[in-house]
Amino acid sequence: MKMYLNKFELHEDYVDFMSDEDEYITPNVSVCVDKNEVHYNPFDPHEYVDLGLPSGALWATENIKDSDGNELYFAWGETEGYTDDQVTGSTTPHKNFNWSDYKYGTSFNNLTKYNSTDGKTVLDSEDDAATVNWGKNWKMPTKALFEELVENTTSGWTTDGKTGITFTSNNGNTLFFPAVGFADYGEVYGVGDWGYYWSSSLRGGAVYRAWDLSFGSDEYDINGDDRCYGQSVRPVRLYNNSGTTLQDPIIQAEL
Repeated sequence: MKMYLNKFELHEDYVDFMSDEDEYITPNVSVCVDKNEVHYNPFDPHEYVDLGLPSGALWATENIKDSDGNELYFAWGETEGYTDDQVTGSTTPHKNFNWSDYKYGTSFNNLTKYNSTDGKTVLDSEDDAATVNWGKNWKMPTKALFEELVENTTSGWTTDGKTGITFTSNNGNTLFFPAVGFADYGEVYGVGDWGYYWSSSLRGGAVYRAWDLSFGSDEYDINGDDRCYGQSVRPVRLYNNSGTTLQDPIIQAEL
């Protein structure tokens, strides 16, 4: 038997109960951070923001980082992230982010998973960096969820404090993506100028590439890059405040 949180209200006691249901999702409390409504669960410390999107997708307010708060770069389909120092310096473990050290292949035409043979087009849970690092409530966004984000918000380049892009929704909530560049062949490029964020979706017709969101100071795009490159990961939460699975049929089919 496992214990799960059944009810949690700010400044009030919670009621717990015993259950065998591993899929029980705990409710969240809402707090206001810099005029932005942010949701927080004391048993899942990763904050997210509700942008009022059609699918109901809830976006995390931060990237996946290490325990010291350093940004991490991930190859597509790999769940271990690496800091700037682990890419560019002698810090171990070290990662070059090229085909020679990619988990699922040794070249663009020699891929052992997510290829033209197995027909997989979206990452399995065991290869999803968000699920593995943050838990089953979280996923890497699909291409469709990135498209939904940019189509239902306005965006602007931000240089106050951290540099990056801010998406603002009709409900007034905002979502910030820092421009932390990308990793490739033992180097990190574009920090402060560009951001690259993996989706969980393989790019059709070119299985050695996966869809990503990329942006600079005057543009953003949803495009594809080689799977061996190191990019940031911004998780999305797949459950709403009451613990109900998101129901949008188009988006849900791609999760």
